[in-house]
Amino acid sequence: MSDDELVYISEEKHQELIRSEVLPGDILLTKAGYILGYSAVFPEVLIKGNITSHLAAIRPSARILPDFLSGYLKSNLGNKQIYRWGNKSTRPELNTEEVRQILVPLPSSEVQRALVAEIEVSRQTRKQKLAQADKLLSSLDTYLLDQLGLSAPEESDRPVFAIRVDQIKSRLDSYSNQPRFRKLFQLLQSHQFPVTQLASISTDIFSGITPKSGGDAYTEELSGIPFIRSGEITKDGRVTESSAILIKPEIHEGLMRRSQLQQGDLLIAIVGATIGSVGVYDRSTPANINQAIAAVRLDRSRVLPDFARWFLSSPIGQAILDYLKRPVARANINLEEIGEIPILIPPLDIQRSVVEQVDNARLEMRRLRQEAETEWEAAKTHFERQLLGEAS
Repeated sequence: MSDDELVYISEEKHQELIRSEVLPGDILLTKAGYILGYSAVFPEVLIKGNITSHLAAIRPSARILPDFLSGYLKSNLGNKQIYRWGNKSTRPELNTEEVRQILVPLPSSEVQRALVAEIEVSRQTRKQKLAQADKLLSSLDTYLLDQLGLSAPEESDRPVFAIRVDQIKSRLDSYSNQPRFRKLFQLLQSHQFPVTQLASISTDIFSGITPKSGGDAYTEELSGIPFIRSGEITKDGRVTESSAILIKPEIHEGLMRRSQLQQGDLLIAIVGATIGSVGVYDRSTPANINQAIAAVRLDRSRVLPDFARWFLSSPIGQAILDYLKRPVARANINLEEIGEIPILIPPLDIQRSVVEQVDNARLEMRRLRQEAETEWEAAKTHFERQLLGEAS
């Protein structure tokens, strides 16, 4: 359980909501939506807390260890029961009574401790390998900036600053006129390599739509076309191997013909929580996108899609996208603004060299992540087999 994004309430409000108080050792179980079935033990360090209606709190008796119960709920054995109860509508959801119905094997305390110790070793090994992969990913930023002769942009947000009228650009909001953004664009314009807007080096910039939920545009047939959403652009600039949603071929060829993807299209998330995520569609099979993604079809005689991806994923590129997004309740960037994104264009041989080095590091990163997940799944399977052996 992470305390990075905790929200705090007053003691007075906590007392008003005392029925949903949680204490160290309580199990928290998500009971709604796409994260149905996640569980964690409320830690000693937090002393006490409160929960929203999307969580269920389980206070285990002395007969069962909190970490054992949480581990069991995360296992396939526990998850199958959770989803059997929860999958009763288009939005998976459990109620408190259904949580009570979950069957839990109860081995001896000694066996519980041994199983918890084994799974914890595997969890820490997985955590270390994922941290290695993340460190490798962050090192790519330094490499790319060094190759292009750039330094990381200033990050501080000054609460108060002055600006001359003749320095104000097309937008009048204070956010986009921060000094850090002016310095960023000055840095780019003074660079030895030419700077060009995406619209000038692309043959098309487009976005998609989302057909009506529950309508007949969707299918579960193997002939369905992957319908890619912004959350399917991964941290390392890929698109997930299999889309969770498929649309019918006739929708792909008709209503959504304008947003058909081609191999090598640059994808940029332009709405909501994933805004600024950048990837390249690297498969030759048909696919389509929703309105939360902008697709840029680049002129490859001038810029390699993979180079554009890594440039826009770097601190410089992310600062540019940060400048473009509007500071409103649901951040967004429009297609015209995507076309205005400035990008450095070094010679193609430099672009190829950068892409080769970054791709090699990315392959190693993927290996670490796959290894971590494979070993973790094996550990969970071992946990379940031992548990079933004890239970029988």
